[in-house]
Formats: sequence, structure tokens, C-alpha cells
Amino acid sequence: SRRWGWEPLLEFQAGIVYIMEIDIGTPSQTIKVIVDTGSFELFINPNCDRAADQNFCIDSGHYDPTRSSTARNLTTRYYVTFGTGGFLGTYFSDTLWFDWPVTDLQMGVSSDSDYVWAGLVGLGYGQRFNTKYPTLIDLLVTQGYIQVPIFSLGIGSEGGGYSDIILGGVDYHKYSGWLEPLDIYPPPASQMDQWHQAQYWVNLTSLGFTPPGQPTMALTSSDFSRIMLIDTGSTYSYIDADLVATLAQQFSATIDEQGVYYVPCRFRDMDGYVNFGFNRGNMVINVKYADFVINFGSQCALGVQPADAGVATWVLGDTFIRGAYIVFDQQNDAIWLANYEPCGSGLA
Repeated sequence: SRRWGWEPLLEFQAGIVYIMEIDIGTPSQTIKVIVDTGSFELFINPNCDRAADQNFCIDSGHYDPTRSSTARNLTTRYYVTFGTGGFLGTYFSDTLWFDWPVTDLQMGVSSDSDYVWAGLVGLGYGQRFNTKYPTLIDLLVTQGYIQVPIFSLGIGSEGGGYSDIILGGVDYHKYSGWLEPLDIYPPPASQMDQWHQAQYWVNLTSLGFTPPGQPTMALTSSDFSRIMLIDTGSTYSYIDADLVATLAQQFSATIDEQGVYYVPCRFRDMDGYVNFGFNRGNMVINVKYADFVINFGSQCALGVQPADAGVATWVLGDTFIRGAYIVFDQQNDAIWLANYEPCGSGLA
């Protein structure tokens, strides 16, 4: 029998975030949730009156546990924050349907929220480190649907229409070359000691860019090293302000009063790349300008922005992830990386 699950992902507004449809309850109720590798729980039912995008919030659906025969109120309350917003509510358990019924999945059913405009499915480490209960990836393994706790992500170019996630497997027709293994670093156990949370941090060892028709130019020295969080829930990537400023010059960027770098949209039509290097050059992910520069319609933004001063929140967000095929391997505490290049489908 098949031991992996394929789920298509929907792009929201020029790839600001990526969305998955899930079915919860008996009979099932369909809702849309943001795919988030930077968190580890499932939270649903944002308050659309207080959402940043009220129309999408309403369109994303609402789960009613009283309409499900398999819902159980776990009577535990929660309040969680995510960047600019947060959820407040009560934990329930219910069945989540992919190709198979994942039973007794704990989820936060929110009674209120602020700013957030869709539910959120966190795909970080679960019971082994972060939670006292089995999360979605944990249950897929223990209920026998996948053999090992891994998933693979290929979101590709904005507007490409091929974004998907493979639970328990790898699509070897979505990348070129080989998959390069990166240790999650610091190791998850060390992260727990330091930060009381284990996430997908990896070591970035170079940053550069390749202007159209020109050789690659390095922005970092040979001994450069930054611990970066791979976070699908982040529209931008974030790194040191001085590196961002240097790169911004190459894109003729202007900076607004909030400190956000904006660039001329014409760069999206140019045949250039931003180059993210790992394992001292063993793997370089080359992100096309079109995938790196974010088109907000009226203006375009640089794909990497300055990390908050004094906070080591260095992030590889969607402006990096569009250029990569990524395997999140909780079994071996590793991330496997290759350049994204779709050529059909070949699942393993």
C-alpha cells in the first residue's frame, strides 16, 4: 500500500504565504490553512472581523465542532502569538481527512484572534520535543500512513501552479542534481536547552547575487556563517542589516519609513539570481529575481529584509523557499536541499 500522501498547495497573493485545504470532522468540513514550518500546532477559526484580510478569512471556511460526531472538547484553553497576531481558544480533537482518516488530532479551535486571516497548520517537531501530545506528522507515523516523520516541499515559482507537499516521501522529479543534507543546527536537543523549542534551523554559509549576463558576486566572506530558520509562514527572508543594505544597492532599492526596502518591479523580468550557499559551497540555491522580488501590485519589495535589531531572527522565508526543493527530515534531524526544477512527477 502507498506510504506517502500528496497535497497540493495554493498560492496566496503573489506567494505571500502558501495555503492547504484540509477536511476536519465527521461529516467533513473543508477549511484552508496556512502551511507553517516555523510552528508546530494546528490552529483554526480566526475572527474575521479582526483579520488583516477579511474576505480571504471568510472564504477560508469555519469549523464547527458541534456539527462533527467525532469532535471532542479537551477543555484546555490556549493563547498563542505569531508575529503580528495571535489566537485564543480551546483545544479539541477530531478526525482530519487526507487520503486517509487521521483520528484524534488535537487542534486549537479559536474563539478570538487578532490580525491572522486564516488557520495555521504547524509542521515543526511535535511530541518528541515541542508538545505533550502527538501532532499531525506524529499521528501520520503512529497510525501507519507514513513510515518516517519526513515531508517534502516544492512551491516553485509564483504563478507556476505546481506547489505541493509530500507527507512521508520525496518527489524526485521536482529538483535538479542531488539532495544535499544539512544538519539541523543547533541540534534539536540543544535548541530545547537554549530556547525551549526545537525548529528547523540550518547554517547559511554564503550569500551572493548573479546579475544578468555577469559572474556571481559574493556578499559574504569565506568564513561567513548564520543560523537561519526555514519558515514557510514568512513572506520575506531576514538577515543582517548591512548585508541587506549592500544587496539593496544592486537592486536600486529605496527604503520607506518602516525600514522596508522596495525595488523597481522591472527586476522581476531580468535573468538574474540571488545565491544562498550551504555546507561551504556544496549546495548553492539560485533563486530567480522573479521569485525573489515580491510583487505587491502597486510596488515591489526586496525579498530579504533586515532582521530586527538586537534579535537573532534570521529567516529563510518564501523568497528563498521558491528556489529550493526541501525535505524536512525529523527522523535524522536534517534538512535536504536541492534547486527546485519541476519535470513531471516521480514519488518515492
